Amino acid sequence: MEQDGLIPQHPEFRIPKSDELEEILLRASLRIHYDPEADDLVVRWAPPEAVAITVPFDEPDWLGLLVDANSGEVIGFHIFDVSTHALVEQPELLGILALFLPKDAFNAVLQELHHRLNRRERAHLAAQFLARVAR
Repeated sequence: MEQDGLIPQHPEFRIPKSDELEEILLRASLRIHYDPEADDLVVRWAPPEAVAITVPFDEPDWLGLLVDANSGEVIGFHIFDVSTHALVEQPELLGILALFLPKDAFNAVLQELHHRLNRRERAHLAAQFLARVAR
């Protein structure tokens, strides 16, 4: 459970609370990069000259914090295995990606998702999403 924006697995890093993050995202020049070969997505709100390291979570294992190497400030997120793990576990991420990714990058994510998942896995993903929406 999060306390004062601290992440239990990484108590030395503070992730902004929802309202803080919303303000940061409104003011910042958001940079989003999707690498289809690695199936990785990096979202950062710090200037590109800020040197960053990724600090992976244990759970979910497809998510990491992007941390400024000098200040230790959280400056973004790194999502590993977008189409094979992240979207399977959290299908609502697709809606967020649709809002923020450029059209060509979003289409690349969709193509990768379609390519990597068989029909049964796609059906399971759709059923999971619909079950969550119906709650």
